[in-house]
Amino acid sequence: MLSRVPLSAFDHPGRANDVWGYVSPSGREYAILGLERGTGFIDITNPQNPMVVGTVDDPFSSWSDMAVYDRYAYNVNETGGGLQVISLVGIDNRFVFLEATIRDFGLSSAHNVYVNPDSGFAYIVGSNLANGGIVVADLSNPALPSIVGFWSGTYVHDIQVVSYTEGPLAGKEIAFAFAGPSGLVIVDVTDKNNIFTRSTLAYPTVEYCHQGWLSEDRRLLYLGDELDELQNPAVHLTTTYVINVEDIDNPFLLRTFGNGLSAIDHNLMVRGDYIYEANYTTGLRIFHAGSVANIHEVGFFDTYPAHNSATFDGAWGVYTGLPSGVILVSDRDSGLFVLMADCNGNDQDDGEELRSGAGKDCNLNGILDACDITEGTAEDCNGNGVLDECDTRASEDFAASSGELSPIGYHDPQSFTLESPPFAALAVTLSFAALGDLNSGAAESIDVELNGVPLGSIYTGILEGCPDDPYEDQLVIPAATFNEVMNGGDAIIDMSPTASVSSDVCLYDHTFIVVDVSYTPIGAVLDCNLTARPDECEFGDFDGNHIVDSLDFAAYAACLTSPCVDAPCSPPMYLDACCGLADSDRDGDNDLVDFAAWQRSISGS
Repeated sequence: MLSRVPLSAFDHPGRANDVWGYVSPSGREYAILGLERGTGFIDITNPQNPMVVGTVDDPFSSWSDMAVYDRYAYNVNETGGGLQVISLVGIDNRFVFLEATIRDFGLSSAHNVYVNPDSGFAYIVGSNLANGGIVVADLSNPALPSIVGFWSGTYVHDIQVVSYTEGPLAGKEIAFAFAGPSGLVIVDVTDKNNIFTRSTLAYPTVEYCHQGWLSEDRRLLYLGDELDELQNPAVHLTTTYVINVEDIDNPFLLRTFGNGLSAIDHNLMVRGDYIYEANYTTGLRIFHAGSVANIHEVGFFDTYPAHNSATFDGAWGVYTGLPSGVILVSDRDSGLFVLMADCNGNDQDDGEELRSGAGKDCNLNGILDACDITEGTAEDCNGNGVLDECDTRASEDFAASSGELSPIGYHDPQSFTLESPPFAALAVTLSFAALGDLNSGAAESIDVELNGVPLGSIYTGILEGCPDDPYEDQLVIPAATFNEVMNGGDAIIDMSPTASVSSDVCLYDHTFIVVDVSYTPIGAVLDCNLTARPDECEFGDFDGNHIVDSLDFAAYAACLTSPCVDAPCSPPMYLDACCGLADSDRDGDNDLVDFAAWQRSISGS
């Protein structure tokens, strides 16, 4: 927490509701806080010393919502007052005021307002007009909006509207409407005179589809249901729904996620790979969504520590759109919280550090590696600042291709050399494509060797003679075999056709063979036994249980009497070639000095 602005800082505020943000042309940052008796404006440019700029009154309501466009804020509530237009022109001089109130067509009350900054239209929902559906206001004159469209298909509680600029939806403006018991409704609002429904989705446990937000690539929609935790017997814990909306005409439920708590989820926003949820009694919860299959909580700030039960107390709204990375959370009873996700304490937003590359997240769990280490959620046994699981795993898979080697025939074998390739952590795959005379009717095949060691034969089961397209085949080599044969030098792959393979019998313009090599290499440090811990941290730990004890003695004794093999990770690691693990004093050999060092490690000395 950088700071908190209590409700007592405002004139006759009542309880708080939603929250939004604004950046003035000068770059100063502001929070806009919904109150039961008005809208509060707070300068948070110095987030540790917020200053209340002023309050604009409105009729009493527990529910209000706000949005911004140009230099104006727009506010609605469920009691009355129409669409308030609040001037922010003088906000840097601590001056805000009600510019106008829009009551066109009898507009009085509404639950929510959303502005699409790309189109310049405001979308008012849950109002006394259009069956509570969608009311569209043109912001061409932002000080005096005009209502230009309606859609009355169903009551809408909240909405997000986006403009597509590429793909099949280019030029379309699409609204994702959260329609209470009706579920999700996707509406085409491109033509304000012809607004129509594209699709609907009532997911299996729908009770009250409340609010949601698109992923930044617009493939997924993260959606919260305000009443499922309370009313649906199949939902016992805080649940967020992941909807696939790549095809907006056919949305479908992809999965759900949560954090094992029982609070009601309320309002959420997305920034980068992170989902920020204001979940009533459990406060702000931050989820990492770098992988849709592994959405998990990486941080939280509980604004309501009294309990985590499914009640309507605590955090109402969250806003994450400020350039500084500051997070705004509104709490019904405690006012405005100004927060920052900063696990390493350097006053920089973790998400921005990761996006800019200033911070590292080598295991892609959404947490800075430095914080993984200090929090004990990941190991750095050798103290080099790199997580063990990343030290021992290469950052990228190794891949190499020979290109077309021509011709291919009995008198024309081909060879491909990999110059000092990295040691393999996992199996090595050799993929072949060949065009030529390789039908097995005459026992034709190609024998493959690595540095003179036979690996096997390819194209041994082909029945047809001369193909129109290349034949394909594959060999998979254990990592240990590859590493031992390569022995730290070049890897030479020889491909020798058997005697009956001719390079000209098929009368092609040319015959050829291609070999592609791919595998996951060992990382910056060796992990010969694939325990995801550097071998240097496992001296004497021959059973791989992270403890050096008497149970390792037999294997250790065998290492001291076995010949040393120079090749790293030569099999079998622990008995015949365990020099690395047995060389406790790191002098390059195995002797009684190593044994003494191993004994000291057992005793903890």
